[in-house]
Amino acid sequence: MMNRNTNDAASDIPGWALVDAAFTYARKRNLVEDELLRFFDGQPPTWRHALSNQIPRRNAAAQIIEELTSGDSSNPDLRVVLGAAGEGKSTVLLQTGRLRLRGCSTRYLT
Repeated sequence: MMNRNTNDAASDIPGWALVDAAFTYARKRNLVEDELLRFFDGQPPTWRHALSNQIPRRNAAAQIIEELTSGDSSNPDLRVVLGAAGEGKSTVLLQTGRLRLRGCSTRYLT
């Protein structure tokens, strides 16, 4: 996921942000009412939405993490998230990243 915000954590790849524990800590806060309304009206999610406890957790995110960490070598590490526009695909992907970052030293580029 390319991030066009140049104010994000530095990475060696121009236009991309390093997502790690410091990145998520800086974005975890309560969303104001206007931010929540825009999200539920269809605004694309951001990391702040994925990190907020005010946005319902998508079961698909937990399922993806469970499958990826199951240790089943016959289960490929690739997942396809399908759905109609506005059904929560981007939210699932961001929440999956959030769950994967929790309790480990994983780092992502977005």
